[in-house]
Amino acid sequence: MKEFLPITATFIGEIQADYEIPDQNWNEAMWDADFAAMKRCGIDTAVIIRCGVKEQLLYPSEWLMKEAGCRRPRYDKMKMFFKLAEKHDIKLWIGSYFSGNDWMAELYDVNREIEHMKRSFVEIWEKYAQNSPVFGGWYLSQETTSPVARNVYRCYKEVGKFCHDLSGHQTLVSPSPSGPHVCSLRHIPRDVARKVVPSPEERKELFGNILADLRGSVDIVAFQNAPHDHYALPEYMAADRQIIVDNGMIPWTNLETFELEVALRTFPPISFERLLNKMEWAKEAKFEKAITYEFSHFMSPNAVNRAANWLYENYMDYLAGKPPYPEAE
Repeated sequence: MKEFLPITATFIGEIQADYEIPDQNWNEAMWDADFAAMKRCGIDTAVIIRCGVKEQLLYPSEWLMKEAGCRRPRYDKMKMFFKLAEKHDIKLWIGSYFSGNDWMAELYDVNREIEHMKRSFVEIWEKYAQNSPVFGGWYLSQETTSPVARNVYRCYKEVGKFCHDLSGHQTLVSPSPSGPHVCSLRHIPRDVARKVVPSPEERKELFGNILADLRGSVDIVAFQNAPHDHYALPEYMAADRQIIVDNGMIPWTNLETFELEVALRTFPPISFERLLNKMEWAKEAKFEKAITYEFSHFMSPNAVNRAANWLYENYMDYLAGKPPYPEAE
């Protein structure tokens, strides 16, 4: 077996139901079982990707209900996640509120978005995080690598600095590259997209300058990799790590466990062989940690999708030294 970088962190997309991925209708006991499954496979860090999306909230935020028109949630799931993280000794990071407005648009109200992000983080810090032994840090949840996304980088810079002043904990971002499969989501044909997507060297120049301006605000960067053609990933991974370390930040990688190349917007779990490729390439590129988007939907033995169940089983076997096809080794 080649050396590989195992997945030791995951995003949690519980509040994504009307935005990206479906709700699995888990209760607390089911989430408890999933945290146990995370722990068994070596995951020590969970990142709640967003504390709220549009009108939905993970916790009863007085600020967001009053100022952003959010609805009072029936249950306080933030409290539940801290409880489960403490029970299973998993570090819990909290992601920022997302209004649902297009952060690439000129009319994006960046001042209002920043205020919502800051105010909700203060609430979360004071009500849940400051007295929790498992609180790990803050996730800034906008996702882009576009050089014209000035709104996003202003959010990163201002809110990241604010988080440092608030609690002293680290900040994490997971930018989404302009790969051909993201372009396809915007109705740009893949063959056209492959001609306009920045090369690894071009991305080093473009995003390197952006990260340089974010020093002191962003601590950890984990580029997403599902937007790229699978076999182009080794070059992009090497470039990504170089961009991160050149700017004094900690290099994680987001080894997404869903596929965009198979079917857009249906998010099927990745095949084990392709996941193994990613883990081996991540090791070769010398990333410090691998996070995934996201365990509970695409890799869990408890997930609704059966392919995710088998992915977990194959992954656990591989960690134990048992390949899925021993006669074909």
